Amino acid sequence: MFVTTTSTIEGWEIQKYMKPVSAHIVAGTDFFSDFAASFTDFFGGRSSNYQYHISTLYSEAIKQLKQAAQELGANCIIGLSIDMDEI
Repeated sequence: MFVTTTSTIEGWEIQKYMKPVSAHIVAGTDFFSDFAASFTDFFGGRSSNYQYHISTLYSEAIKQLKQAAQELGANCIIGLSIDMDEI
């Protein structure tokens, strides 16, 4: 299934608009990830563990959105927007 963040796709004609699809994912990290990230925050640098978690969450959200769109009979997702918040 084709997924794009744009509102149109050049050369494609939208024949039918479906209802919006959404995915809600809640994830936590363990104590050791938080502890290691605190050093990264203090000394600077990147937390590869957090980057991996964010990448995984992003992929899972797109997977769930594709499944929801297919259940509606859609063949693509346009206007993709993913919002990640901290609880």
